[in-house]
Amino acid sequence: CNGHGTAVASLVGGETYGKAKKANLYSVRVLQCDTTAPWSIVLDGLNFLAEVIPRRGENAVVLLPLSGNHSTSINRMIEFLHGMNVIVIAAAGNDGIDACTKSPASSPFAITVGSTDRHNNTASTSNYGSCVDPFAPGVSILSASNECDTCTETMSGTTLSAALTAGVVAVYLSQTPSLTPTLIRERLSYLSIPGVINFSSIPERAHSDTPNLLLNGMYCSFHTNGTHIFIVITISSLR
Repeated sequence: CNGHGTAVASLVGGETYGKAKKANLYSVRVLQCDTTAPWSIVLDGLNFLAEVIPRRGENAVVLLPLSGNHSTSINRMIEFLHGMNVIVIAAAGNDGIDACTKSPASSPFAITVGSTDRHNNTASTSNYGSCVDPFAPGVSILSASNECDTCTETMSGTTLSAALTAGVVAVYLSQTPSLTPTLIRERLSYLSIPGVINFSSIPERAHSDTPNLLLNGMYCSFHTNGTHIFIVITISSLR
């Protein structure tokens, strides 16, 4: 009913825009049409995933294209999923502040993604700081629309950056299924392009703490072997 879930899913594994076109996509909806919900409902969704994923016996990536105030309960649940060998990709948030003040972005067990524009500038709304891992394109991103089967739309935000990163991670897992969440983080860091992002929209005091790493998908072919599941929690931006 909002369309954001369609957009992020299309960037992960959509036929036209998806980075991992053969990934299995699963939607776990936790937010209302106006993109609001209490953290308790999001926590219910994560608990559901913790029950379902082991039964499937497949590699799993949980994409969290949402952001809200810091929540210890949400961060603990992400740590629990990490312990299950589940990779969690989180949006840094679109407040133009330190991502460490937000959840799920602040979880050290999530791969948190900030947003850049086509000129490699940080997006003016992207959160930043030491809790961010890579940055990825997130301004004026073309994706699928929920208006019709062939409709498209252009959106901006760190949720789109996180979706693109999730697609690249799916490819990594397809190529090397034994990769753990820690090794995935290391591979993303190693293969990202360093030093090319302009931090002009970030306070100078935060420059040294914010990783200058731009997601690079050139080291993988954008197809998976169909053995991985994706759980896409739909819509975005809790307030």
